[in-house]
Amino acid sequence: MNASTSRFATLLISLLLLVASFFVYGLLVRPEYSKINDLRGELSSKKAAVDRQTEIVESLTQAIRDSQGDIATYKQNVSLAIPDGIDYPTLTNQISSLSQSLGLSLISLDFNILPSLATGSGSSDVIPVLQSIQVRLQVKGTYQNFERFLSSIERNIRVLDVDSFTISVSPPDQNYTYDVVLHAYYQD
Repeated sequence: MNASTSRFATLLISLLLLVASFFVYGLLVRPEYSKINDLRGELSSKKAAVDRQTEIVESLTQAIRDSQGDIATYKQNVSLAIPDGIDYPTLTNQISSLSQSLGLSLISLDFNILPSLATGSGSSDVIPVLQSIQVRLQVKGTYQNFERFLSSIERNIRVLDVDSFTISVSPPDQNYTYDVVLHAYYQD
């Protein structure tokens, strides 16, 4: 073979290899490359979603950690307002202290457990049943002191409702006698 034929054959083989490489690139490489790009985009979006979910979980975990102290405080406040069980000594002490601090004389104090306030059948272990106890008391003092007494009962930490009261006059000492009926609540 002479030199020109050999150059032509080399050029033809090079051209065939170039066409074959375009053909291989077009049929095999390019579709796989576009699949890889699609998978990269999908991976990127899934990674962003995972990052958002991780951020949400971390913020919720932090909020739960922050609220643990608040929940304990709320539970403590609720048990002061509506204690577990009747707790006669504390209730007696609160009423006695309020009346004495406001210049009223506590004459009598009587308790009467009322029927359950629960409605429906069955009880829940999660939500305690709210019960009520009726407190009948008799105090003696001035009208201004009695007004302050009622106001103090209204602002007391323990939930107390004034159901009724009656006023009787005691002429010799200008003091009145007050018969008061309260409702105190507790969790059963």
